[in-house]
Amino acid sequence: MRSTRSCLVLFSALVIVGCSKDPADGGDDAADLESSDGADTTGDGGTETETGTDSETGTETETGTDTAPPPACETLDEAACEARDDCARFGGTPISEALDCTEAPRFAICLDIEAVCNQAEVNYLDPEGQCWWFTAGCIFGVEGWQSNSPECPDKDVFDMLPPCG
Repeated sequence: MRSTRSCLVLFSALVIVGCSKDPADGGDDAADLESSDGADTTGDGGTETETGTDSETGTETETGTDTAPPPACETLDEAACEARDDCARFGGTPISEALDCTEAPRFAICLDIEAVCNQAEVNYLDPEGQCWWFTAGCIFGVEGWQSNSPECPDKDVFDMLPPCG
């Protein structure tokens, strides 16, 4: 009985030592090692090597994204300006072509929401040649707009102009 018990203890010890591998690894008793050169070495003395090259061919096509910056606020019409959170509509009083009356105030230009404005009343000549009067100077530096243009009435003359129509 004693020798049977010794055999069972020895057998149990061998089973425990022999079964220490995680069964989730597929039951392979050989210990897998990966060498630094990329070859897979197994405990049975054999080696597995992968050969070949990985290469990517073809072209990539972007879809659904536009990486170009949005157009400058100054280039937008009133509707497009209103649709943008980073732009603000800026209105003024246009002066008639004959420079003899003022038209109803209206949208003049779209500007960056962070445009620096001053409180100076100023006239501007727009890119199409129409004179405008503004109660704040915000357009300075915008291409095509000329502030304090000699072609437009100054403040004293503007104040005397009647409304058109």
